[in-house]
Amino acid sequence: MSIAPLVALGTLVFTFVNFLRFLAARNWSAVLTQAIAWAAGVLGVFLMKATDFASGIKVGSQSLDKVGFWSALLLGLLATSLLSTVNEVKKAIDNQDSARVPPLLPTQQGRQA
Repeated sequence: MSIAPLVALGTLVFTFVNFLRFLAARNWSAVLTQAIAWAAGVLGVFLMKATDFASGIKVGSQSLDKVGFWSALLLGLLATSLLSTVNEVKKAIDNQDSARVPPLLPTQQGRQA
């Protein structure tokens, strides 16, 4: 068995756990950012699935235009979760925070939104 699917699934689980932590901490900017990222990833996969290029993109043993609804949904969640995990690793390594972006929601007097 290839390790790639396990890594992809692990990033989804890791990102979901972080999402729950953001919810519990009421960090609404992080919650909204992750929800938008997941929605954008899913939308992106469905848009790509509908193009003429989809037949040339392999997902496992099938082309993207042949995968079902649930597989496309999972693929969108996995793709954005993988990127979210990579971003977390980047933030952990970059102690200067040189690639910092402002929060999606404004903060109130130094508190996280």
